[in-house]
Amino acid sequence: MGGTCIGEVTCGAKVCSPTLPKCNVATCENNMCVERAKPDGSACNDGNPETLNDRCISGACTGALMCGGSMCLPTDSQCHVASCQGSVCSEKPKPDGTQCTDGLTETTDDRCVKGVCVGTNRCSGVVCKPSDDCHMQGSCNPLSGLCSDPLKADGVVCNDGDASTENDKCVAGVCVGSISCGGSLCMPVDPGCHKVVCDNGRCSQEALPTGSPCNDGNPQTRNDVCGLGKCAGTDLCGGVVCTAAGQCHVAGVCNPQTGICSDPTKPDGSLCNDGVPYTSDDTCTAGVCGGNIACGDALCKVDHPQCQLPTCSHGSCSSISKPDGTLCDDGDRNTGSDRCLGGQCVGSDRCAAVICSAQSR
Repeated sequence: MGGTCIGEVTCGAKVCSPTLPKCNVATCENNMCVERAKPDGSACNDGNPETLNDRCISGACTGALMCGGSMCLPTDSQCHVASCQGSVCSEKPKPDGTQCTDGLTETTDDRCVKGVCVGTNRCSGVVCKPSDDCHMQGSCNPLSGLCSDPLKADGVVCNDGDASTENDKCVAGVCVGSISCGGSLCMPVDPGCHKVVCDNGRCSQEALPTGSPCNDGNPQTRNDVCGLGKCAGTDLCGGVVCTAAGQCHVAGVCNPQTGICSDPTKPDGSLCNDGVPYTSDDTCTAGVCGGNIACGDALCKVDHPQCQLPTCSHGSCSSISKPDGTLCDDGDRNTGSDRCLGGQCVGSDRCAAVICSAQSR
């Protein structure tokens, strides 16, 4: 059985690979991983045994369905598939959570939701501000939602907040002031966790109190504080090993902001085993493994493999619901605690009816 070749490209310190390798390729643009669609008409395999003449259309692998002597194609191949109603061509939405690409470079983790491809713009509503006098306004990374924190040039005038110092200037992103001592101006050698004092007309270094905020210069650490004159932060990803959540997921990466691993899914169509002995051709769809069953001359597959199983009844394809409470993913990022209910994946919107008001000072 043939697989899908996933092309990787090096982009700075990252390795880029397409989320939908059947009809997309990864590129490096402005030091960012970008996914671009293959030319329309490129050969592919949509994993559906009922379709034929599979071709890439707008970055999605789409096969034609024979219906009443005609070949049917969906109008939106990203989040719809062709169907046949009697002898009339129709279409239906792909399962919520199916991988897609919305064509926007500023979004990520694109998924189908009710037939529409929706991506997450992690910079939506984010306003980047300088962290202090010795930093400039940064820019938001749409893949992480985090702002950069660029340094101002050494020597830029600032204010260290200490009335006893003068001639305050930025040094490696820290505002450092000098004091007059014995006719000289004294500056700390390590401004992050030291201050300069004048001892009997001689410059001296004094460590800042333990717990004083600082910046250790390591973007992987958080909550940087001074201790015994040294600046050290906490690496929330230290010792964290990210593993795949299931056979239709791949190992994620640890977010240094939270210490939590991401949970990426394998490309739709990846081989798996759904654990049901009477199914075959098991493949991943939206991070869930589902298979087909033979029924008469047809292969039966359900529209919602997260919460349904295919069955054959008197030679006709049918389905049964998985037990209520089975874990699933409804594809809606605004919900949580997603569970199967009556064959559908349903999540709880914890913000429903919640009104946020400003707190008084």
